[in-house]
Order: sequence, then structure tokens, then C-alpha cells
Amino acid sequence: MIQTLLRGFVFGIGFSFAVVLTGAAMVSAFRFFQNDLPAAMNDVPVTMRDDWQGLTDDEQIALASALVIGRYEPGPDDSRVGFAKEIYADSPAVEPKLVIGAEIPGSRYYPDKHDTRSGLILLFVEGSEHPKTTLFMYGDRIPGFGDMPLELLIKKFEADGA
Repeated sequence: MIQTLLRGFVFGIGFSFAVVLTGAAMVSAFRFFQNDLPAAMNDVPVTMRDDWQGLTDDEQIALASALVIGRYEPGPDDSRVGFAKEIYADSPAVEPKLVIGAEIPGSRYYPDKHDTRSGLILLFVEGSEHPKTTLFMYGDRIPGFGDMPLELLIKKFEADGA
């Protein structure tokens, strides 16, 4: 009987030690990831992080390195295709791999009878081949930026790039 009691006592001590050790390891790992991850993210430019969409319209315009204005034209099979009509860049080194008159990749769509989309806006950041933001235009207004007129967007981009 005493032997069974001692076995139970040894088992209880071992089990308690294992629980405490596992808990300490989990707390240590939690603190490691909680403290180091934000510090590491602060070293990554905002243009490469996932919180780009959390920026205001003016912040996105200020951080953009290139602005492409595209216009839709009729395509095959009753589709519409976007073509680059104007390209603005902070410098020739950051110009996107589009030329004026080129089809914008992924811009083809099939409109319904009420569609009034006239164009699209692409914002690029330095070091990226793909646009960070794509917005539609209706006439010369951009609803995705609070119904901003196209001329104002161009002025803001040029002012921030200067």
C-alpha cells in the first residue's frame, strides 16, 4: 500500500512539473512573437506591408511612385478593355512596365447594360510590378477616392512627387 502511494506521489510530481514547464514555454514563446513581430514590421516600408488599404487617400497618393490612367474601349465579344492613356511617374526609374496605348493586364470585362465605367486608375509603388491600388473612373470622377475629380488626383500626385 505504501508502494502504491509513493508511485502516485512520484507520478503527481512529474505531471505537475510537466504542466509548469509547458506553461512556461508557451508564455515565453508568446512574449517572443508579441514583442519581435511589431519591431520587425516597423522596418518594412509601408508600401510593402498589408496595411496599405488602411491608409487615407492622400497618404496612398503621396506614397505612390507612378500613376497610370487608363480608358476603356470596346473589345471583342462585347467586352471592354482598358488601355493606358496617361502615365505619371516620380522618375524614369520607377515607371511601370506599361506604355501609352498598351492594354492594361486584367482590365478586360463584360459590362451590363447599366455600366458607365469610363476608365481606371492604377497606383504603383517603387519596386513593384503590380499596382498597389486599382480604382474605376466614371466620367472623370473617382468614387474610390471620395468622388475625387481626375484633375485633382493628378495635381496631388504631381505635388507629392515634386
